[in-house]
Amino acid sequence: MKNIKYTYEVPSYPMWCELRNIAGWETYTKSTYKKVVANTLCFVLAKHNGKIIGMGRLLGDNVTSFYIQGIVVKKQYQHQGIGTGIVTELLNYAKQNTLEFSSVHLFAHKGTELFYKKCGFIQQPNDTKGAGMAFFIHS
Repeated sequence: MKNIKYTYEVPSYPMWCELRNIAGWETYTKSTYKKVVANTLCFVLAKHNGKIIGMGRLLGDNVTSFYIQGIVVKKQYQHQGIGTGIVTELLNYAKQNTLEFSSVHLFAHKGTELFYKKCGFIQQPNDTKGAGMAFFIHS
């Protein structure tokens, strides 16, 4: 798709909520949003003609371990390479901050595994790595 620009900037609280709702994810309070922003290494926004159509963010220690979180693209823009562009920009950020060796991890939602494989991620478990694990906390 033409006229797509990827920027390293924080989405507004309303836009962050809108994109999370599109993905079917929880919406948090503005105070929680501020903590999320403060603890995120970088956000990547995808824009079409200046309008935000997708986002993703990168977490981690900013040297050896990174974690991709919250990749979402508005429905009418999906399957056009925009999610791949967001992931590519996040990986570029990680590569620029890696000193010797690092790893980038993510938690793929059911049905998105092939997308991440196409972005270069390996599925676990495999011959050398165990399954990824998660622990969810609800208060």
